[in-house]
Amino acid sequence: MEKVLLLVLPSLVLGQSLRLQDEQPVVTAAMVDYINEQSSWTASLDQVRDLTIGGARKRLAVSARGTELPTKSVKGLERFLDVPSAFNASQQWPDCIHPVRDQGNCSAGWALAAASAFSDRICISSNGAVVEELSPQYMISCSTVNFGCVSGFLDVAWVFMSKFGIPLESCEPYTSGATGHSGSCGTDCTTFYHPHNLVWLTSPLSIQASLLASGPVQTTFEVFQDFFSYTGGVYRHTTGAFVANHSVKITGWGSLNGTNYWIAANSWGPNWGLGGFFLIAFGECQFDRSAIAGDFQAT
Repeated sequence: MEKVLLLVLPSLVLGQSLRLQDEQPVVTAAMVDYINEQSSWTASLDQVRDLTIGGARKRLAVSARGTELPTKSVKGLERFLDVPSAFNASQQWPDCIHPVRDQGNCSAGWALAAASAFSDRICISSNGAVVEELSPQYMISCSTVNFGCVSGFLDVAWVFMSKFGIPLESCEPYTSGATGHSGSCGTDCTTFYHPHNLVWLTSPLSIQASLLASGPVQTTFEVFQDFFSYTGGVYRHTTGAFVANHSVKITGWGSLNGTNYWIAANSWGPNWGLGGFFLIAFGECQFDRSAIAGDFQAT
């Protein structure tokens, strides 16, 4: 058995494309042991013991469509930006950073991360006048360019919110996590919130500048098998094949033993990772290449 593992694990570590079958486990005990022996982050089977590749894919499925939005550039301004070595939006604006959600049986990380980041920004911009979270369900059911519980585009989500607006969670509660279905579009909501000045954030410094000024942003990144087993430390891809892309909310950054990392809120519930959050190294898995955000505007 040991010889077999020695043959399998190197190919996993190198990140070679493996033929993943939906019924196989996304993480194995051998992979967890290897991670805990070789990496600076920790892994466990506790939350993924019965999770298959097919089930893992249902937690993901998001991408950037390439909408023609402006890109935030900070070239030439680096020396004028006072960026601290560590920042945590949850500490800076404790009443405005909304809690981790659980997407449940719906591949709607694209909608939950967008709604959550914009909710935080509205609360921050309004000095706490609007605290309630916005409704990801409205986008899941009504954004026809996205694919509801199947997949979605983070930039299209923001364009949808900008054009049509998004109501509060109390008016259009999130139900797709329980049903697994996108649901039909129809609402009696009368108050909608619109982001404006949508912008791509394609470098660490542009993300930091936006977060410092206005609050959390949304990003997309590559997810490999080992990510599902994360329990702590600064994540770097260590073993396993690529599964799909995912979208989360960036809430801050820091540094540990010389490694700069992002703080991000996932949408797999508070029992996963670090209370639903995770740390990931700068540049890892394309994490800081395709972030997006917009400013607050109400109608």
